[in-house]
Amino acid sequence: MEGPSKTLLEPAGLDALCEALLPRLLPALHAMVEQATARALQSIQSMNSGSAPGATLLGTMPPGRAVTVDWTFTNTGQEVWPAGSRLRHLGGSLAPQPGEPPARSQAGTPSGSRLTLQAAMTSPSEPGPCEAQWQLESADGMPLCPVMLVRGAVVAVTAATSAAQVAALRPTADAASLRQPAAAGEQSQPTAQSAADRWLQLFETTFGNEVAVLAQRPGGREQVSGRMVNQVWEYTRQRGLLRPQDNAVIFDAMLMQLFSPVLQGASSCSSSDLLPLIHKIMGRYLEWRGSA
Repeated sequence: MEGPSKTLLEPAGLDALCEALLPRLLPALHAMVEQATARALQSIQSMNSGSAPGATLLGTMPPGRAVTVDWTFTNTGQEVWPAGSRLRHLGGSLAPQPGEPPARSQAGTPSGSRLTLQAAMTSPSEPGPCEAQWQLESADGMPLCPVMLVRGAVVAVTAATSAAQVAALRPTADAASLRQPAAAGEQSQPTAQSAADRWLQLFETTFGNEVAVLAQRPGGREQVSGRMVNQVWEYTRQRGLLRPQDNAVIFDAMLMQLFSPVLQGASSCSSSDLLPLIHKIMGRYLEWRGSA
């Protein structure tokens, strides 16, 4: 019994079929390639600019604290951001509660307009540095802005840790122009914040929460002092605060405030004095944190 016969196209007929189908397929393929290329470019741009030099800093907080961050985005493109654009948590131990829906826009955001969305997170249960990465994306997952980084530090609540020191902050940052951490956005302050509390926050904002946590551990001062000197040195170099003729470091407003507990009213210091000054303000930080 013979099986079903198979009809094969001759090479000439196959070529004719391909030539007939190609004009119909090319426009669709071209559109798919353009869309995939646009998505890839936006993702690459987000990653390249998404290391977040203007990370939003939350300061210190107790374990399990619910915190929120309000971000305001400016649509600088030509296309309208569609309704349903959302903040998506990309990773990190500062995470939303399981099942918590993402914040979404209720209407479209035209070119030049602003969109404010709130990200809700809960601090982890273990003490130490913590962070989260967030991104604004359209309803279909297209990135609309660079990745945004949130950083904080979880501290165990003890008798020496005052409520004002671990109060959660609610910063806002302009995601269209991420800036240095010291100017990442306006932050609501505790209502009864003392000068010491403000200086503690400046120390942690300047040197990072990881340094602040390590400095409070046994032997931590020596471990982080070199890193802190390098951070101050790089800050002064970038802002032209080095005076070569006498090897001096000029204090701007931020440095004057940073070193104010140990060097009242000074406007400069020798570069060789930076390390002793770092040791002094680290001692003052640990003293005011109750960990010296």
